[in-house]
Amino acid sequence: MTQLRDGLRYLRGRRALVRLVVVIGLGEMCFSGPVGTALVLLTGERGWSPGTLSLLLGAFSVAGAAVGIALSAVPRVPAPAPSSPCAWP
Repeated sequence: MTQLRDGLRYLRGRRALVRLVVVIGLGEMCFSGPVGTALVLLTGERGWSPGTLSLLLGAFSVAGAAVGIALSAVPRVPAPAPSSPCAWP
């Protein structure tokens, strides 16, 4: 619980990061419900067993973990240079 409080305290001073977390959270809520429902309906429509559904859900989990590990290996990307309104020739 202290880690959650520390994370929220860290976010409090960074407005851009708060917006990013909110957008990602809302996007995840809008995505996970329909996908979960669609997988259950697809399994029932095709006559697959509950084991097949668990394999599908496991594949999503493994893919998410693999992408997370791969992205953690990427070196830090530098911030873009500030743009000016006269940047175009």
